[in-house]
Amino acid sequence: MQGAGLTPDHAWLAQLAGEWVADGEGLQARETARCLEGRWLVIEGEGPAEEGTHRYVFTIGFDDAKGRYVGSFVSSMMSSLWVYEGWREGDTLTLESLGPRFDGEPGTAIYRDTITLDGASRTLVSTVETPDGGWHEFMRATSTRVG
Repeated sequence: MQGAGLTPDHAWLAQLAGEWVADGEGLQARETARCLEGRWLVIEGEGPAEEGTHRYVFTIGFDDAKGRYVGSFVSSMMSSLWVYEGWREGDTLTLESLGPRFDGEPGTAIYRDTITLDGASRTLVSTVETPDGGWHEFMRATSTRVG
């Protein structure tokens, strides 16, 4: 659904709406993605986990005032609220977030998720910034549109 003042960035997000099956290193899930009046994409997913079922909610929108994509992520497997901000180049959306380190060291790290849309599939690559300023990939999943 298109509302007043929607931009091409909002329209790009709308392409991600629908039913998806995600499969990859560290993630197997079924997702339902819907648009809220063309402004926000809400992705709800669930899949198997070591201790039952993993559920998550991922929101993405385009903030007109910031001129950037913004979003959030919550998961039944984590107690952290992840807050994203990012940009899009062509069909690749890059979102960054500051979150707790998972390498046993104290403090926080910068995480980067890239979502690349390619027709009826999309790829999510999750990376974390390393102490030397590089990026370490820790998850990659390809989602295929179903239905």
